[in-house]
Amino acid sequence: MGAIKKEIVIRLQSSEKGHKKAIKVAAAVSGVESVTLAGEDKNLLLVIGFGVDSNDLTEKLRRKVGHAEVVELRTVDADELMRAAAANQYPYRYYPGAPPPPAPYYGNAGTGSRRRTTRRRRRRRRTRTPSCTTSTPTTTRTAAPSCSCTS
Repeated sequence: MGAIKKEIVIRLQSSEKGHKKAIKVAAAVSGVESVTLAGEDKNLLLVIGFGVDSNDLTEKLRRKVGHAEVVELRTVDADELMRAAAANQYPYRYYPGAPPPPAPYYGNAGTGSRRRTTRRRRRRRRTRTPSCTTSTPTTTRTAAPSCSCTS
């Protein structure tokens, strides 16, 4: 059939540092689903999992933590597992993902419009006439400006 779900109760030494270390060691064992502390003095370690070897677990705890002994070993039957699974089953809800990001906007970077305006300004500056102190009357038009300055 497969691995059997087991509940293992292990008595530990009573120190807070040892409890924390024992939880880490027990959680690292393959097949362990949950690890909790139980008892009045929090000296009982309750380990639940599929196919957990109680001998390997207690040996590792003795090596890493210190004194550890198996108090109780139970197997959980399939009917109880099915009832627990049915009670914890929630309806599936579909949540749509996030929309895609908008397309990047670079403004007028690709049109070159800024470059054209600077060229126009330069052309205008080149075509301007030099400012003179003596000006010609605006009513008569002449081909060349009549001023004494040279440019």
